[in-house]
Amino acid sequence: MMEEPAVGRVSEPNMNEWVVFDFPIDYMIWMENVFDPMHVDFVHNGTALTNDKFEPKNALPVTQFRQARDSKANSGFHLSVGKFNKAGKSRLEMCFKPPSLLAQSLMVEGVLPVDVLQYFVPVRPGLLRIFFGSRAEKPTKINNGILGFFLPRALAAVALWFRELPLLLLPSYIRLSLRHLLGPSNIKNIANQDTSVLHSQDKQLARENWDWKRFFLPTLGDVGVAAFRRWADKFANGGPAWHRSAGKNAVEDLRHVDLFSRWEHHTQWCPTCRKSVKFLGGLEDLLPKLTWAFVAVAVGLIANTSRIAYLRVAFGALAAAAVTLLARFEVQKLRARFLTDIPSSGIPEVAHGWPS
Repeated sequence: MMEEPAVGRVSEPNMNEWVVFDFPIDYMIWMENVFDPMHVDFVHNGTALTNDKFEPKNALPVTQFRQARDSKANSGFHLSVGKFNKAGKSRLEMCFKPPSLLAQSLMVEGVLPVDVLQYFVPVRPGLLRIFFGSRAEKPTKINNGILGFFLPRALAAVALWFRELPLLLLPSYIRLSLRHLLGPSNIKNIANQDTSVLHSQDKQLARENWDWKRFFLPTLGDVGVAAFRRWADKFANGGPAWHRSAGKNAVEDLRHVDLFSRWEHHTQWCPTCRKSVKFLGGLEDLLPKLTWAFVAVAVGLIANTSRIAYLRVAFGALAAAAVTLLARFEVQKLRARFLTDIPSSGIPEVAHGWPS
């Protein structure tokens, strides 16, 4: 009988929707990153998963980080991390289930259990596919801490709902596609910050054909990285088949437009998002035609009549032309979100906010 696959808690009814992205990062580099929770206050400075933003000043020295049991070929290993952040009253459990599942359990504010499940699938040298899902259980108790956690999030959700009211005019699959792109809990912005740092690290290691051990100066905070490396060396030949032989050609020196391409990393192989891009492209072509049609109607009415009623219709047509013109620019911006994370104007930038 075949062994049941490692699926974590994905079958439970309150599991949030899954999202999938490709990242131009080497599998082993990214796995080191996720097994090092202490990086979040530095790499993700200024970004928030809960009410508190990650900041270097909130980082705490690690005093508790242990592997619960020895690593096994099929069952992987389990890690327990104590408090490592001043703002987050939380503890973190990480369970690696070979070949690709990492299940993380986080206790927020001491009472709200959150499960984060990620499948890390190495596609080829320098390319990783991540399946991401999360769920939050009911709070174990209600107190001021948990109310303080939920209230700002509820207010932010209401504000977001009002801002996105115009999207109700569009098909429902557009709104679904936008959830694909953003992911739950701001995860896409966090992943972009990881990408900007890890791609640079990836290039440097690959270009010089350096081995990671040249830079490994372990502290208590590196228990997770060491556990994963031990498992990979003992049971997986050190990583994917190409890992030790890929060399400097494994990682492409990507431009910003390619590094943060949403089309390449999600949209092109997601049928819902492709459908949204096609619809928005058609709408973008239609709206200028409507603008000129309304302008023509207005000019024709103004030029050929002096009746007040017709003039009112003419001004109404001009107002409609202005609305369709503005709508076209908004549709352009919305469509661009399916194609790239690069802003439409200004210098491409992923902010870390590190002190200089």
